[in-house]
Amino acid sequence: MPIPFKRLFLFLLIIAFACDRQNGLSPVTVRVLNENNQLTAARVRFTNLEGHYFAPENHQADFAITDATIPESEETGVVMDYERRFAYIDGEFDINLPTGLLRIEVLKGYSYKIYDDTLDISTLDGKLDIQLNKWFKPPEDNWYSGDVHVHYINPETALLEMKAEDLNVCNVLISDFTVDHKRFSGEIEPISEPEHIVYFGQEFREDRLGHVNLLNLKERLIEPSKDAREYHYPLNMSASDEVHENGGHISWAHFAAWPGLEGPLAIVLKKIDAVELLCTIDPFHEPIFVSDIVPEVRMNSGLRLWYRLLNCGIKIPATAGTDKMNNQVSVGANRVFAQVEKDFTYDNWIKALNDGKTFISNSPFLSFKIDGQGPGSQINASVGESHQITVEVWSQLPIDRLEIIVNGELLAEKSISWGESHAKLEIPYSPEKSVWIAA
Repeated sequence: MPIPFKRLFLFLLIIAFACDRQNGLSPVTVRVLNENNQLTAARVRFTNLEGHYFAPENHQADFAITDATIPESEETGVVMDYERRFAYIDGEFDINLPTGLLRIEVLKGYSYKIYDDTLDISTLDGKLDIQLNKWFKPPEDNWYSGDVHVHYINPETALLEMKAEDLNVCNVLISDFTVDHKRFSGEIEPISEPEHIVYFGQEFREDRLGHVNLLNLKERLIEPSKDAREYHYPLNMSASDEVHENGGHISWAHFAAWPGLEGPLAIVLKKIDAVELLCTIDPFHEPIFVSDIVPEVRMNSGLRLWYRLLNCGIKIPATAGTDKMNNQVSVGANRVFAQVEKDFTYDNWIKALNDGKTFISNSPFLSFKIDGQGPGSQINASVGESHQITVEVWSQLPIDRLEIIVNGELLAEKSISWGESHAKLEIPYSPEKSVWIAA
């Protein structure tokens, strides 16, 4: 005799509940707290000792990798190296966990201590508070970090990931390969918060001329915006005047990987405000796309190319972004810190980029001053006059040395031993000619 449908449904529910009890899964309410004991967003990972990943409620443990087939994705997690999956959470969440020992990893950007501990879930009584604390305090508190080059994600995803990664500005770039043109408004996104700003800009591209990031667009996208250019026209620099008239910012995109052929001329004509030195590849490596454009040319590394621009007397700051296109890259993995004057606003942050009051990083925090003046400064000196250079670095991850560079050559360095998270290098310096100095 067939089992009535309602009876069968109840029977399946009972079996599912019994299996859950058999596997020893118990609900736990988790709160992640910041240094002020307030709920805070973070990136979390719960695994057993065999490496099996447990996802919070409303998250999938085996979530798919996003790509261009999901042109405006809403991400709830990120896949890091070796398929290590993390969930983005906004302070408090529920999760079903097995009894016994579990490894818990919680990360929030680069200035918070990484939480990595093994706990016996059976001792928690269904509740777990995880305390995060900043492990160092920057010498000034007016540095704000941003990612200048992000694609595909929607504003809700951008905001959650920014908060979890301790990032202040996310520039989502519309381009000829994206479908989010309707998102452009010329204003910060309404979902933004006072210290987390989402703004839709544009990547203007031509493969041989190069790509440029257009930030702080006010009136409209630069055309052509929906179709790739068939010819080497219009030039990238044709966008510059309109962008600059509206207080915008133009950076040479993924400079170390793809130094397009129009770039040097655009920089000399002051059509470019910065080079995105830290992006898709290590700037110490030779650009990977140059052979597609000029096969017979061997190139300097991106870093050496930047040094050569500076040696030409061109004051061109460095900036940073991720070129994030899927959930295998976290927002702000590469970031530019800008020292903002007055209140933190998007316009003031853009002005700091244009003034070169910046440093770029994928973890360390760098402080660099000459006679008390910071990055972007110009010091009028007399020959033989002594000046004090002070450089400090704090790093959440291991680093091996701290360097002072003058006109592209090493002036001084300090080795950093394994396990040290802070180093300081302080020297007097007497220039004999005009120089640029970097740390």
